[in-house]
Amino acid sequence: MRSHLTSCLFAITLVAGCTDAGTDDLSQRNDVTEEEECECKIEGSDIGRVGAAVKPPGHTTIRVAEWIEKEDSPGEYIGFTLWGDFTGATYVVKAGTQTFRVSGAESWSHPGGNAGPGAPGISNVDFCPDDDGGGDGPPIL
Repeated sequence: MRSHLTSCLFAITLVAGCTDAGTDDLSQRNDVTEEEECECKIEGSDIGRVGAAVKPPGHTTIRVAEWIEKEDSPGEYIGFTLWGDFTGATYVVKAGTQTFRVSGAESWSHPGGNAGPGAPGISNVDFCPDDDGGGDGPPIL
């Protein structure tokens, strides 16, 4: 019975597209709206928002399950964990003047650490990167 319920919930998620599945995590921002227009890029007010979603071509919805906040700068984030259909997805993380190309990874954290100028906050995560060969930072796997 439980597996049938799980299958039904999964099917509803696929049909619903980018709607909020809800979260009980009160330590993160939980202002996900009932329905969202899905884009390829997480940026602006979506940075730091649990449940922020994208739906890149060839994938069902990919959401941010958790953000890693910068220790010395509340409201800035230096990492995240994904859930959903992220397997095989390529995305580019922009933090400060650096960009990092990531392929199929469930999580990403700035290689400069958690505090100080060595780890600028994330400004966007693009799940539809151009085919220009990546960013100026090293590839992170």
